[in-house]
Amino acid sequence: MRAPHAVLLDLDPVYDLQPRLRLAVDRVLPVPPLPRWLCPVAQAARALRFLRRHLPRPCLVFTGSGDYHYLTALLIRRVREPFTLILVDRHADEEDDWGPGLLSCGGWIRRAR
Repeated sequence: MRAPHAVLLDLDPVYDLQPRLRLAVDRVLPVPPLPRWLCPVAQAARALRFLRRHLPRPCLVFTGSGDYHYLTALLIRRVREPFTLILVDRHADEEDDWGPGLLSCGGWIRRAR
């Protein structure tokens, strides 16, 4: 297996404060605007189609601030072999979802299977 590419999803200005990280990744990918914290599943599906077209396989993905961690639930659907998910966060991501039809910053990990 070859070494994964490192891709930074440019969703918000959080990485503007980390110029060394921006230089260390293979690619900075500007992502179409997405809502923070809560994302309608239909909009998340469009984002997933965009990411499928633009992300290399395999890759290490930096998602920025915790506001967009719900993308992880979508990204891991691309993985076809055993893997380890490492979650580095300062708040609980296993909270209840906000309801059907929404991916949330606090409920995505329940869908990460």
